[in-house]
Amino acid sequence: MMLSSGNNNNNSNDPNFGRIAHTFVDPTGCHVLLSSKNGEAYYLHSTSKKVRKLAGFGPNVDGTFSGYRAGMSLGDVVSGNNGNVSGGGGETVVQTGLTPGSYVTAVGWDRDRGTEGSTKRILLGTSNGELYEYVLLSPNAASPGKVKSSPFDTKAGELGGATMDEYGEGDDPIDAPVLLRVLLRRLYPSSNSRGGAEGGAVGGILFQRILTGGGAAGAGGGSSAAGGHVIVLSLTGGMHRHTRLHTFRSEPSSLALRSAFSCPPNN
Repeated sequence: MMLSSGNNNNNSNDPNFGRIAHTFVDPTGCHVLLSSKNGEAYYLHSTSKKVRKLAGFGPNVDGTFSGYRAGMSLGDVVSGNNGNVSGGGGETVVQTGLTPGSYVTAVGWDRDRGTEGSTKRILLGTSNGELYEYVLLSPNAASPGKVKSSPFDTKAGELGGATMDEYGEGDDPIDAPVLLRVLLRRLYPSSNSRGGAEGGAVGGILFQRILTGGGAAGAGGGSSAAGGHVIVLSLTGGMHRHTRLHTFRSEPSSLALRSAFSCPPNN
């Protein structure tokens, strides 16, 4: 199956470059994400007859990367490891859009809160060993009303999710995936690579909200006011690569998915 946008950029001599590499289906069976090796990603809903190319994934026909903005990961920004990446006004910039040359290799679904209309916030892992935040919305989903912003959305340039739920997360569309963490980079400080060459691809992602009142957060939100935290597990590896498990945990009483990446990894 080939759903390439028709571009002939990068590895154009490889007949498999524009072919679908991975198909991901959410737990409800309603949302399907298709990932191509050239970085492109497509979305198909159970009620749709056509796939839709997603912005911020892979090159356009003219070779540009719409939705891509170079910058730091959200985790680096929150922790103060800002490096020298800044916008025109000197402010630190959080990267949006997949790093050119990478593609989606794993998806962490919100198994408790995902619905037919929305996946809620999910995690995407890439061939470069990066983690991104994203959301998929049904083409039939009503646009939610906006109420208030989250400090985590502000850290990401206020992209997506101005509507907040009981977990401090938005449900509005995200224009492009937001970079949360670059895995394994800290193991190779002298390398110019962002993780893919040495660290390997992300092969699996799982996250869960744990309520301090007992039990996991349910689909309806449950007694989220009781507080709790988010735990994220991610696996990296590949051919001739070490397999490593990365764990992240939010501060107590933080149930927003992004909050798990405001703290240093536990591994």
